Amino acid sequence: MYALVEDNEVKQIITNPKAMVIEDVRYPAKIFQMWSQSELNAIGIYEVITDSSNFKDQAYYNNTNEEYNFADNQVTRSWGTATPKR
Repeated sequence: MYALVEDNEVKQIITNPKAMVIEDVRYPAKIFQMWSQSELNAIGIYEVITDSSNFKDQAYYNNTNEEYNFADNQVTRSWGTATPKR
């Protein structure tokens, strides 16, 4: 999973490789397979790192909606505090 970051903000989540237009330049879907991580980062595409430390078993907990944050040249997917179901 990847994220498109513009102006230090996650603008789009990319779950499957696809052709994209970034700043009026059309890129083929193959960039996700052929380019290095640093080449993708240079055009604003970052791999998403999942932090599931707050995600709990959905059978017993209500999880908050997932959030995507960009900091330190990294996109992190995380959840807030889960609450027990009654």
